[in-house]
Order: sequence, then structure tokens, then C-alpha cells
Amino acid sequence: MKKVLCVMLSVCICFLAVAFASKQTEVQAADFSLSAQDFVKKISVGWNLGNTLDAHPTWGMSSTPTPYEQETGWNNPYTTTDMIDLVKSAGFNAVRLPVTWYPQVSENNGVYTVKSAWMNRVKEIAKYCADNDMYVIVNMHHDDRKWLNICANVTTWQKVKEKYRQIWVQIADAFKDFYEHLILEGANEIVPTKAFCPDNYSSEHEFSYTNGDNIDTGSLCWWGLHNPEAYNRINELYQIFYNVVRNSGGNNDKRYLMLPTLGAQAHYYGSYLEKVYMPAKDNRMIVDIHWYSTGDQTKATTRKQYTSYWKDQMDKRGFAIIMGECGFKEIEEPTTKVNWANTFVADLRENFNIPVFLWDDGGNYKIMNRSRVTWTTKSVDYVNAVTYAAALDKPGFTTGTTKPPKPVLGDIDNDYKITTRDALIVRYYLAKKTLPADCNVSVATADMNYDQVVNALDLLIIRRILVRSEKTNTLLL
Repeated sequence: MKKVLCVMLSVCICFLAVAFASKQTEVQAADFSLSAQDFVKKISVGWNLGNTLDAHPTWGMSSTPTPYEQETGWNNPYTTTDMIDLVKSAGFNAVRLPVTWYPQVSENNGVYTVKSAWMNRVKEIAKYCADNDMYVIVNMHHDDRKWLNICANVTTWQKVKEKYRQIWVQIADAFKDFYEHLILEGANEIVPTKAFCPDNYSSEHEFSYTNGDNIDTGSLCWWGLHNPEAYNRINELYQIFYNVVRNSGGNNDKRYLMLPTLGAQAHYYGSYLEKVYMPAKDNRMIVDIHWYSTGDQTKATTRKQYTSYWKDQMDKRGFAIIMGECGFKEIEEPTTKVNWANTFVADLRENFNIPVFLWDDGGNYKIMNRSRVTWTTKSVDYVNAVTYAAALDKPGFTTGTTKPPKPVLGDIDNDYKITTRDALIVRYYLAKKTLPADCNVSVATADMNYDQVVNALDLLIIRRILVRSEKTNTLLL
């Protein structure tokens, strides 16, 4: 009898183990029915987890860092769910994860292997975002500062392409079961070296080659971006990326993919968008551009030159555009940042369906104090203005007839619950926009921390309440 029970128990355990394993590997239900242009409309505004997973052995970091040492090696703390919650609560609905892979890649006779601890950590942070109902971009970031050299000689170039292929095979496999909120990005800002365009620069832009090893970041040559061979080289990489991801199983045959222009350049006068690789008959492609010229962005004439070019290319080639990096240094005045949000960000979002992702490196471009998980003093108004300018659901201020007998803290529109509309009305109020008389933003309704004023901190508390309620699916009032 004991033997029979043992056998039955073993069978049950095996069945449960198989069921659990099946559950663990199950592809998440996903909807890839939208074109990239319609899909991108769902992204309001994004935030970069900069100088974190993209750190690499410089600035005193070990040449062979552990995953923890790499993530924290550029003086940013270990990433937590609280940080992602703060980003979500502020009104961002997307996060870009720049990732440098080479410090965590081992090589043996031409076989390149991403260390499992690193892959798991990148997936873990991506999951923080996905579990928060946010869109998340995972890329290959500073590998072009070490080995991913488009100026390599012909022999080395074949090795570069093979290494690129093998690493992306592993990344694609690791993320294949994520649903549509995950975007994979094939590179970052790949730029030629000075060997590509030597100091005796001429209009011919003669193409030269280097070994492809230990690229000196001081040797990068931005004016070499006009060389046709540079486009050929980066497009070879992109074809590899595209074929690898599309053939890797899971949801990757339909996943939205992003490709930066050469150097991630946005300029209308460089033909960058025309020349970036774009597969035929695939309407799930996104182009990444970066633009930090914040002064130019608020000038209507200059902005029109750029946006007209971008729209023309989107119409002709069918891809969507995301501005994967932009923004201000922390020291810039909040008023300047708010003006930028009200002009540039609002224009891109409302008229061209181009979301922006603010660059936050924890240093010169710091927005969040990650140790305290708060926005820096000079960033509170900036974040508030950007997220409002990019909001997908600005309040229409429709009125109801039923009002509660007394104000309920956080319920600004008197519907007996705290919703995103309440947060949006407070944002509108803080932006000094005129409100209809029935929208009661006052100490009685919106002073969440009881300090007798209504300010950005109260708005942050309302947003945190919303994030917690989404996670627990509980009624708020």
C-alpha cells in the first residue's frame, strides 16, 4: 500500500511540476493588431533609467564587474520598484532601459554568452515596468564604445556582426514571452570613429577602417555621419537584429521593434530617416531619434522644419517615431523647462504622435533623487509640466449633478472616488489654468498632506494612491 501511495504521490508531484513549468513558460496574451503609428499613440511620455544598466568599466569600475557593481558603478543606486512606482505616479507610462551588455558577456572560441545573472536582472527591471502597466524599451547601449565598431576592417567586421547576432539571439529568447508593452531596440547612438573621418576632413568623407577593438570614446567623429558607408554598416547590423528577433519565437514575430538613426540623429538636413533600414511590409517598426537642442525646440520655425521632415518620412515609409532621449540638465531654471514642455512636448504629442523620453542619468541630467525616491527640487514643476503636456486624457471638466455632503480628500470632481481625472484637474490647477467654478481644488479637497496649501506634493500623493489602487484593485472610497 505504501508503495502505491508513493507512486501516486510521485505522479502528482511530476504532474504539478510539469503544470508549473508550463505556466512559467506560457506566452503572455498580447495584442499586436495595431500598426506602429497607432501603437505609439498609447505612449504618452517616457523616462530613461540612465547611467544604470548602461554603465560599463570606466570611472573606476572593475573591468569585470558583477551585475550589482555594473548597475551601481556610475553612482546610481540599485533600481527598486519604488522608483518605477514614482515614475508611474508622476504620469509617465513608459520607461526606457538603456543596457550595456559586453561587461557581462563571456567568450569561448567565438561563442559569446550573456551571463544569466545579468539577463535575469534586466528582465527583472523590465518586469517592474510591465507589472505597472507601463511600456518598456530594452536596448543595446554603450557596446558601441567597446567592440560594436562600424569602422572595423573587413575581417574584424565579420566578427563584430557575429557577436552582435549571438547576443541578440539570447536577448530575443529571454524576452520573447513578454506581451506587447515591451519594445526591443537594436542599438543606441552608433557613431563612426576619427579613423572614419580623419582630421583632414574633406567633403568626400573617405571611409577608413580600424581594428574594432577598445574604441576610444574621445575618437568619435560626429561629422562622419554623412558617409554612405556608415549607413551601409549600421543597416547590416539592423538586418541581423530584425531577422534574429522575428525568428526567435514567442511574441517576437509580431513585436514592435525600434531602430535608431545613425547616431540617433534627428536633423532634417542629414537624410537620416530616409537611410535607416526599414523592412518591407512590416508595419510594427519604430525609429528612435534623440534631440537635446532645447533652445531650438521652442522656436516655432526651427521646430516646424524638423517636424515637417519627420511627418513626411512617417507618411512615406510607414514607421512611427519615438524621441528616445531629450531634456534638460538639472541646473536649468524650472520656468525654462516648463515653457519647453508647453511648446515642444505638447506639439509633438498632439500634432505628430511622437512621445518623448526624458533623459535622467542621476548626474547632470538628474530628475529623480533615486536614493530618496523623490523628484529633485528643480524637477517637480518640470515633471508636472511634461506629463501634463503629454497626457493622453486631459480633463474635459464635464460636470455632474450629485455632490457629496462634504468634501472627500482627493476627490476633486465629486464622483466619490479618486481617479486619474482628479490628478489631471489638480495638474491643470497647478499650471494656473482657469477652472470651471464647479471644479473644487481647495485645501478641503486637495491638501493631501495637511500643510494648508495645494502644491505639487499633494498631486504626487494622489498619484501614489492611484498606483497603489491599480496594484491591489481595491476601491479607494
